[in-house]
Amino acid sequence: MESTREVQFLALTTKLATAALLLGSAAAAHLAPRQATSNAPACPNLSISGSGGRKIAIVVDTSGSNSWTDPSNLRVVAARTLNDALVSNAEAAASGTQADQVTVVDFDGSAAVIYELGDPAGAIPFDLLDSSGSTYIASGVEAAITELTKGPDPTADRTGIVVLTDGSDSYTEQLISAIDNATANGIRISFGFLPERSSAATDPDVQAAILRTGGQYAIFSSAESQQSFVNLVLANGLTNDLTASNTSSTLVSGLSITAFVAASGSNKFTYNAQAGETLNYNLTSITAGTLDATLTDASGAELKTASTDTNTTFTVDVANAGELVLSVTASNTSSAALLQVGVSSSLGISNCILTPDNTTVPGNTTVPGNRTNTTVPSSTVSRPAQYTGAAVAVTGSQGFATTAFAVVSFAFVAFLV
Repeated sequence: MESTREVQFLALTTKLATAALLLGSAAAAHLAPRQATSNAPACPNLSISGSGGRKIAIVVDTSGSNSWTDPSNLRVVAARTLNDALVSNAEAAASGTQADQVTVVDFDGSAAVIYELGDPAGAIPFDLLDSSGSTYIASGVEAAITELTKGPDPTADRTGIVVLTDGSDSYTEQLISAIDNATANGIRISFGFLPERSSAATDPDVQAAILRTGGQYAIFSSAESQQSFVNLVLANGLTNDLTASNTSSTLVSGLSITAFVAASGSNKFTYNAQAGETLNYNLTSITAGTLDATLTDASGAELKTASTDTNTTFTVDVANAGELVLSVTASNTSSAALLQVGVSSSLGISNCILTPDNTTVPGNTTVPGNRTNTTVPSSTVSRPAQYTGAAVAVTGSQGFATTAFAVVSFAFVAFLV
């Protein structure tokens, strides 16, 4: 018996020590949470919407395909950035507001709650997220709903789920059912997808179900775009409370977003452009029939027109800085008709600070606008040499030693138990 336990202990420590080695040698060092530092400018036309008193689930895909679609684990960095934007217990006490609660769920072929609903400042197990197994997105959503709805705290309109994934779910009906369950509980869900094999990921019924929750569906042009997705979700609002703004028509470089067709008139998508910037727009009719689009600048001057019943792209060179408006009309104006618009910029994906508004939350308390800023990319400034995220990097042998000690200590405790 003792021999068997020793073998089990050695196997466990070997596996975890290997994980520590990979973490220590990765290009992006271990990040210490809730220490946002950046000299980057504020993101134009975007700010954190709503703050405090929320229950949020961060659901991260850890299936094996992430090892090649996201080899630098940027979805983990994006998840940590999102967590750092939440109001911790200490921040709430200092500002007289309500604290947020967060839970972290990972999924591959099944889901696991790796951080139970609690103080965002304590949510530090992001480095335990790996890349192995299959993709069962529905399990992650279901686990998040279970965790968010336990306990006496109200759920409706103060609860949200953000999913970061690279794949499609073989169980489309179960995924739609899980999303509809969230809608019934007043939980907003936003999904961000990396471009990988996609059947359920682009299934119109899945996208429609997500939009019905009040959340967003976005496809990333690259793994780096996951940070821009966090930017947009924070600006749009993590929950369906009345303080959440509606920036669902705001475009960010590197993302394609889906929207229901406007019941009357046209859908309008805005982008804050810089002088000398070259933009590539992508317009897709999912179930919207023929789309007719017109791009205008801040003065109302027409820059481009386009039409498609499937997919089309067009390029525009921006002469003057300002807000561009893409107006899109559809031949199918039914309530479930879907279209998708994306933009990529010659400036790439770069760094800016998403700042919070002074926002009233339940209890008539106000979240001050000077609490910790969240650093996320935008295409509105030149690209920095290295993305710093909303955290401080712990580099070199010290960071590796800390990580290795932590995982081996964990193995020892698990062995004793």
